[in-house]
Amino acid sequence: MKSERRKTPRHKMVGKDVYALDSCSGKVAKLSDLGAGGMQLSYLPDKSTCNQWTFIDIFIGEPNQVLLSGLACKMVYDVVGLMENGNFSGMDVRLCGIRYNGLTDTQKEKLSNIIENVVTA
Repeated sequence: MKSERRKTPRHKMVGKDVYALDSCSGKVAKLSDLGAGGMQLSYLPDKSTCNQWTFIDIFIGEPNQVLLSGLACKMVYDVVGLMENGNFSGMDVRLCGIRYNGLTDTQKEKLSNIIENVVTA
């Protein structure tokens, strides 16, 4: 088994409906985990749009509240998710690993607040 190579820990989004919006394509993805260095998204593949995930807004679905906007990001991986809920009967999804690319001090502070208040609450 490979050892963890991330410099900062990620926090699983269990029971939380937090989403990411790709400003380039308008595609929405659900956050699987979130950390100070990056995040993992899961989304439904769509052949008609290009999902670059380079400029992202993070928001809560209810009541559609933006938590953090204008995150500059770089996609690290984008792979097919073979399993959903521990079995192969789920829909096709893609898993995308994102690394932040030059966050401002304000964005770092807001991200820290999101991790503290939304993820761990």
